Amino acid sequence: MQLKGLVRFFAIALILICIYQLSFTWLVRNHESDMDAKADKMVKATYPSAEQKYPNSAELKALYNDTLKQSKEGILKRLLDSTKDSKIGPFGLTTYRNAKDKELMLGLDLQGGMSVTMEVGIDGLIKSLADFTKDKQFNQALDAAIVRKANSGADLISLFTEEYKKINPSGNLAPFFATRSNNALKFTSSDDQVVDYLKKQSTAAFNNTLRVLRTRIDGFGLSSPNINPDPAKGIINIELAGVTDPERVRNNLQSTANLQFFEVYTGESQELVNGLINADKALQEYLNGTKATDTAAKKPVDNTVAAAKTDTSKTATLSQLATNTNKKAVTDTNQIKSNENPLRKLLLPGSQPYRNTAGKVIYPGAIAMVQTKDTGLFNSYLRMDIVKNKFPSTLQFMYGKTEGDDPKTKNYLTLYARGLIRPFTAA
Repeated sequence: MQLKGLVRFFAIALILICIYQLSFTWLVRNHESDMDAKADKMVKATYPSAEQKYPNSAELKALYNDTLKQSKEGILKRLLDSTKDSKIGPFGLTTYRNAKDKELMLGLDLQGGMSVTMEVGIDGLIKSLADFTKDKQFNQALDAAIVRKANSGADLISLFTEEYKKINPSGNLAPFFATRSNNALKFTSSDDQVVDYLKKQSTAAFNNTLRVLRTRIDGFGLSSPNINPDPAKGIINIELAGVTDPERVRNNLQSTANLQFFEVYTGESQELVNGLINADKALQEYLNGTKATDTAAKKPVDNTVAAAKTDTSKTATLSQLATNTNKKAVTDTNQIKSNENPLRKLLLPGSQPYRNTAGKVIYPGAIAMVQTKDTGLFNSYLRMDIVKNKFPSTLQFMYGKTEGDDPKTKNYLTLYARGLIRPFTAA
């Protein structure tokens, strides 16, 4: 009888544990389903259907439906991002972020998705380290090694060394890789030293590629993608459960990094300050319904002129605007009872201006901070024509990650006002 009671106890305990673990999956699915329905409703309210827009063209309908699908995915992502810390489920016992981390992970066999194999181009690394030499024997050996690697488990560097020795038994590899800027090799270094150097560079390149891929995969919003690197073969196997768009995967994972420099507006810019004041006023009137405002595209407003009837003595910088209207952080956008200053309500003061050693006042690039949960609402305001038209046409708001490990700022993003691309010239 005692044995039966023990079995019954463990069975009940196991059932309770399973229910507890599955509850997070149920909460996440319900929340994501609600947000999906909300995103679908927003798309239908904003855009006409394909049948209404292109009633006589099946091809245009298909293209337009793809556009609507992409718009919905973008809206859904913003909704989920802005509700990461929202309470979900009965009695609001947990947040979406916490439940997402604890939900039951489904593999490709249950959830569907994509499996991708990426190969790190070690041949390109070898060519670049050799300064893209035109030596015929070198390139023949590398081409032969690439062919052999397709049907071999050996690494490309070892195969390349073997092939070069076949073509030129008395040749030395060091002169191809020894340069003035390379202190690791000399022109008299042995082939073993060259191979050791190439393998170290290959490992560093592989790890860097893996790090970049992890960062890009995070953009899919998956809580635990399966990434299996194989440094010996130079390949990375990736399983993306729930991802079904091959074009998006290809563009994200294979895109080339592009370094750009932008001019940014600082908190002292009167163009930015006046634009925010005018946008806030227009949006407030629109939300209150006190003025019939057409959200269709209008003639851009010249923001170089000071805002009419504005007390500039109280709005010298954007930081002061944020400080005046955000002495207390907004905790729930659904509880905002007044439409007064709808944009500035979502802004919190960022880094404050400071003086350098020469006594000059320096304004930080980040103009303000926004709570993560408020980004969806803030972005929806910025997309409205009555708001966009109040800012310079070259201005674009972008978010950045807060610096440091302060737990008080972990749920905040820094806000930047990007301007024109600034050309970069190497020194």
